[in-house]
Amino acid sequence: MALPLPSRYPESLLQYAWQHRRYHAQSLLTTEGQPVCVVRPGTWNAGAGPDFLQAQVRIGKLEFHGHVELHVAGADWYTHGHATDPAYNPVVLHVVAQPSVTPPRRADGSRVPEVVLGDRLDPALLLRYGKLVATEGRLPCAAFFAEVPVVAKNVWFTSLGHARLLEKAEHHRATWVAAAHDWRQALWVALAGAMGGPTNRPAFETLAQRVPYTLLAQHRDQPLALEALLLGAAGLLESPEDDYAQQLAQQWAHYGRLHQLTPLAPGVVSFGRMRPAAFPSLRLAQLAAIAGQRTDWLALLTATTAELGQWLQVPPSAYWQHHYRLGVPTARPIRGGLGQAQVHHLLINTLLPFAVLYHTERGDYAAVEAAGEQLAGLPHEAHALARLYAGLGYRAPSALHTQGAVHLHRHYCQPRACLRCTVGHHILQPTDDHART
Repeated sequence: MALPLPSRYPESLLQYAWQHRRYHAQSLLTTEGQPVCVVRPGTWNAGAGPDFLQAQVRIGKLEFHGHVELHVAGADWYTHGHATDPAYNPVVLHVVAQPSVTPPRRADGSRVPEVVLGDRLDPALLLRYGKLVATEGRLPCAAFFAEVPVVAKNVWFTSLGHARLLEKAEHHRATWVAAAHDWRQALWVALAGAMGGPTNRPAFETLAQRVPYTLLAQHRDQPLALEALLLGAAGLLESPEDDYAQQLAQQWAHYGRLHQLTPLAPGVVSFGRMRPAAFPSLRLAQLAAIAGQRTDWLALLTATTAELGQWLQVPPSAYWQHHYRLGVPTARPIRGGLGQAQVHHLLINTLLPFAVLYHTERGDYAAVEAAGEQLAGLPHEAHALARLYAGLGYRAPSALHTQGAVHLHRHYCQPRACLRCTVGHHILQPTDDHART
């Protein structure tokens, strides 16, 4: 015998059952006793208005084309104000789990046919969904994840990786707008912010606004001047402690006065709670070296990841092979330039998403697709979410897939949106094995 829809379950489960026909359809009747045949359930509507658009149903001997609205409780037709909203006049069927006490009527006064699915829903669907939502831990599907074919996971993670790339691209839009739609300056601010890391991102973005790319271009062939401009504007040359720092301070005094630059206040740039390789002094020296390699920043947005990697890995001056911060030499030589992991981080989180925004605004969708392919060509990341899914047997083959894992967790797993997830859909599919669980 079919189980009624428990009141604690969301309306989205009823929508899922309607969309995928997970209910007993034989002898389906309206509350007035008219036979109902669902020819086409309609297209699920994620926006405002009725839940399913352009459905096709036969009620009695008549065929209707219109929209379908669903509620767990039939009374929600009135609670949600549909009875006075003309947007719901095209609704041809009201689908509920629990019947209405007062028959639903449209804003024009006509009655809406209603069917009750509460005791017609697939018991296997209710049982499986109940287990999913009752699961504690970070992944509601952990116990069932291995059942989903690897091919389906790869396709889903690929799609989510592209969605994540587009989401990151939109994140850069505010930077572009703040730069008065100057792509070069916006890219410089975005790159500087990314180099600042979680702790110093705001400070580095402000620094890139005070020392714009046009100023850097003027001193492109002066490595010492570039370092002095960035370290001085960051407020890190106030007390030079060795000969090199004094040279930088002298350069800063000259160019800072020449270009009327104001340094950040002491303490804005922080060294706290980070590895020496991420110290802001070294990061700014690396930025200076990177900035000194390019005159046409827009060319970066059409470069390959290999070309971008070479650009990002250019080492700073020899001083930084023995210093993480000014005046404090290291016991052993250090790399000085960016490591491969940091390069990949900048490609994945900044340069490729920024390129997507740029190409989208220009309408060059082939280049947008190429950016996604470049992301798929980068090795998988080793972050916590990638390890989480790897623990369930899914080892992402590329950075596109590990970015997909981030998008999956944030937009589906955390909010328990299993009904919108391809993994969840596979788990909820009717099979003999499912019926026995």
